[in-house]
Amino acid sequence: MRYVRSLDNIPDGEHYVAFLDEKVNIPGDERSRTNPGHGYPAHTISAMSLIFFDDIEEMKGWFEKEMRNNHHVVYGKKTSLIVKMSKVNLDMRVEIDVVK
Repeated sequence: MRYVRSLDNIPDGEHYVAFLDEKVNIPGDERSRTNPGHGYPAHTISAMSLIFFDDIEEMKGWFEKEMRNNHHVVYGKKTSLIVKMSKVNLDMRVEIDVVK
C-alpha cells in the first residue's frame, strides 16, 4: 500500500486504487469577521489523494479497517472510491512530409 500525491509516483501495471476525497477548512481571520470585504475569509480547500494496493487482499484489509472506523462516510457523503486500473504509457510520433 502506498500513498501517491504526484503523477511521477504512479506505479506501472494493474492496481486497485482508493481515491480519497479530502477537505480542509481554513478559518477566516479577525478582519474578515469584523469588517466584511477585508482580510481573509473562511474557505475550504478540496484535494484528492490516491492509495495504490498491490493486490486485492491488501485493498480488502484496508477497506474493512476503514469501514470499522467509519472513515468512508462523513456527513452522509462518501469520501472514498475504489477502482481497478492500469497505467497506460503513450508514445508520440511526429511525421513531417516535405512537398517540392
